[in-house]
Amino acid sequence: MLNTTIAVTMFNAGVKDNVLPPAVTAVVNFRIAPEDSKESVIAHVKKAIDDDRIEIKDISASTPPTNIADPHGAGYKMLEKTIRQTWGNDLIVSPFFVVGGSDSKHFQARPFAPNVYTITGIQLDSTKEFAGFHGVNERILVDEYGKSIAFFYQLMDNLDDL
Repeated sequence: MLNTTIAVTMFNAGVKDNVLPPAVTAVVNFRIAPEDSKESVIAHVKKAIDDDRIEIKDISASTPPTNIADPHGAGYKMLEKTIRQTWGNDLIVSPFFVVGGSDSKHFQARPFAPNVYTITGIQLDSTKEFAGFHGVNERILVDEYGKSIAFFYQLMDNLDDL
């Protein structure tokens, strides 16, 4: 959550264990941190590989990283209030850099949305709950699903406070 992340998500190589593949391709997913850019990440990868035989292609339709929203603004205070109303006043609510992709990229340069807050209205208590994300049998607890719905209803009600 502090740096650009790198994950090989697809890999194509040989088809036999005793034959070197004639070609290899890999698709690498980068979640770009706000202080980096697509161009700086590609330059870093080229420098790290340092091999002219390796071709690096940008096949993405990615956008620049999302701007960091104001954690002291009215929108954040309304989110904090809604979180406490849904999950309890004894919580510590803290800004958090979301490294996952979201639709926030479509709003960041819009004049009507100077601050875009990315939030998932789900409270997860264990590593086991995280394990199913983007995997087989992706799910959340039924009780938490109900609270998530309640969170978004409360969020809409609290918009009147802005």
